[in-house]
Amino acid sequence: MSIRDVAKEVHLDWHTVKGLEQLRRTGIPAHKVIGIDEIALKKGHTYQIVVSDLERRRPIWFGGQDRSEESLDAFYGWVGPKKRAGVRLTVMDMGKAFE
Repeated sequence: MSIRDVAKEVHLDWHTVKGLEQLRRTGIPAHKVIGIDEIALKKGHTYQIVVSDLERRRPIWFGGQDRSEESLDAFYGWVGPKKRAGVRLTVMDMGKAFE
């Protein structure tokens, strides 16, 4: 699918999908400052989590089934213990799962 088609399908801005596509190509960077938030995919409270590298100003992970702690744990499993240990600052909203 094209980026435009994917953006339309999941109800996201074209630039968001483009950033996620670039992530797929570049792999997992070492990051020190991350931001964690959720986005609504469509009406009816369907959410996924977006983790961004705030220094590079780009998304680094998009996933989970919802905005739960288990979904966020999938991110930490994805980056692995070595890169997880390199995170020095995390910025997030007050969502219970993100505590």
